[in-house]
Parts: sequence; C-alpha cells; structure tokens
Amino acid sequence: MPARIPNSVMETAIYTRHDDIVDWRYCLTRHAEADFEVPGTHIGMAFNASAYAIVADRLAKARASE
Repeated sequence: MPARIPNSVMETAIYTRHDDIVDWRYCLTRHAEADFEVPGTHIGMAFNASAYAIVADRLAKARASE
C-alpha cells in the first residue's frame, strides 16, 4: 500500500527504465505530473544532469508556492 503524501508536499519520482536494480514500474506514483523518466542507470543517477535539473525545478516550484 503506497504511503499518502500530504497535499502540502510536492511529490516527485525520478526513474530510469535502464535501472537494472529496481524495476522502474515500482517508482511510478500514478500521478503523471509527478513522474519523471531520465536516461541512465541506477548508479548513474548520482551524476545525472537531467535528474538534478528536475530536482532544481521542483524545488523552485515548491518554494514559489509557499
């Protein structure tokens, strides 16, 4: 059973279909506006510019909505 996220929290799921560690389908939130696919691998996420751009954008949006 997925945890419920309060409406005040901007949910974000960043995943890659080429993870090879975690099945990418388990990373989906069921909310298309919160799910972001990036290229790369599981380990590569730590160095993935696309993932960092998504995090920066989501943080900026969360801050603007305060």
